[in-house]
Amino acid sequence: MIVRTVNSVRPFGYTLAAIGAAVIAGLAYYSHQEHLKLSDATFVTGWVLLTAMVSLALFNIRKRLSMMPMGRAAYWLAVHVVVGLFAVGMFIVHTGGIWATGFYEQVMAGLFWATALSGVFGWLYQRAMPRRLTRIGYEVVYERIPAEIAALREEAEEAALEGVGASGEPTLGRFYSETMQDFFRRPRFMISHLLGAGAAQQWVDLRFRTVRGLVGAQEEPALARLEAAARRKLSIDAHYAIQRSLKLWVAVHVVLSAAMLTLALWHLILVHVYAR
Repeated sequence: MIVRTVNSVRPFGYTLAAIGAAVIAGLAYYSHQEHLKLSDATFVTGWVLLTAMVSLALFNIRKRLSMMPMGRAAYWLAVHVVVGLFAVGMFIVHTGGIWATGFYEQVMAGLFWATALSGVFGWLYQRAMPRRLTRIGYEVVYERIPAEIAALREEAEEAALEGVGASGEPTLGRFYSETMQDFFRRPRFMISHLLGAGAAQQWVDLRFRTVRGLVGAQEEPALARLEAAARRKLSIDAHYAIQRSLKLWVAVHVVLSAAMLTLALWHLILVHVYAR
């Protein structure tokens, strides 16, 4: 099903890209001809660019209305990517380069490029991170993560108490309170999980390898239970780090887009007021 969707979306995206490239080429030629006639094409190119930016903003609205039958998200994403690249081309045609003159225009240009670059980064990031999530082998909804961590913390505490009760020795209880309690309290090793490094795994391995030589046979079942909870916690932490970073990227991209669109609309008003 996924392969079929990808195979159907790619021709659609390529067709849109070809149309967008043709429109950019046509408008670039038109702008050049108007310049030779000492005329100004920026009104036309500006309106086309603004239309593209508004269209990009509609993609975020579509995501918020995902429960409504508005077409597959994959097609909307293809439109968003192609229109985003089209907007970059139109920006260059509209400004005559990759930058602008004047403080206000430079602020708009900075916001535009920040939005565009964050979009490219996010597109690549969204393609890479879901694969990382599937390799974790443990699925969890982001909103359920606090409850999952609380349940694992309760499981770990019960395992530690079980070990103390079984042997009468405080070793496992002390190990939990001094070493593992903070680990089970909140998500840990965020940077390591984001980078796909093994620091979190190594930390857990070292702690349990150390304590395993200190407990007796009666405490082994409780220790195994505690270790299993810790390893599930590693998977949840990885989900938290990746899913939170994806949500943070969306928030940053939306804020940049909103700021850019607001300045663009104000720029449009000023241009039409002073053009009279």
